[in-house]
Amino acid sequence: MGKRGRRQPPRLGRRPSSRNPKAKIIVVCEGRITEPQYLISLVRHCGVNLVIDLVLEGGAGVPLSVVRRGRQLLRESASEFSDRDQAWAVFDRDVHPGFEQAINEAAAGGISTAYSNPCFELWLVLHLRDHDAPAQRAQIQKTLQKLMPAYDPKGSKLADFVAIRDLVEAAERRAEVMDRRRADEGAPRGNPCSTVYKLTREIRKHATK
Repeated sequence: MGKRGRRQPPRLGRRPSSRNPKAKIIVVCEGRITEPQYLISLVRHCGVNLVIDLVLEGGAGVPLSVVRRGRQLLRESASEFSDRDQAWAVFDRDVHPGFEQAINEAAAGGISTAYSNPCFELWLVLHLRDHDAPAQRAQIQKTLQKLMPAYDPKGSKLADFVAIRDLVEAAERRAEVMDRRRADEGAPRGNPCSTVYKLTREIRKHATK
């Protein structure tokens, strides 16, 4: 992957008025396609009454670069942030180095994390069925393709959000159970798990429809 893009990030949701400011969520994504497309679709589906700055981090899929980009954005936006505003880093465990360091730096810097082990596609699978067996990225992508034929792991990697838009809460429940199970096993953040449910719940809290 190339260096981080300099394009202006899209701003989603309703622009808050000066009389009734709404919460802002900055989301920095590791991926350029699947994660941003899903989150954009979710925001539009919910009609959320907040501002979301979706910043695409093109740092070759390294969790540390995603977290550090988030910290940079927080510093740059410090004067504009209120206590209700949040910053999130979205990235995969996969085989990336520095994963645990990224988690620790995020916590120290006031950034929430929505990570998936091994990959974001696990979160998409959880919309459609339980999955609680260790797997590699290619296996998860193959499973998703069977469940969602429109998803092409070798092509656009776009999720068919229309097919799963009413299943977000089901995915959240499955992911939360899985998260607790890994902790009970003494292997928090172990394969498989996904904490994307924490971010989607924050988004849906502001839903207007």
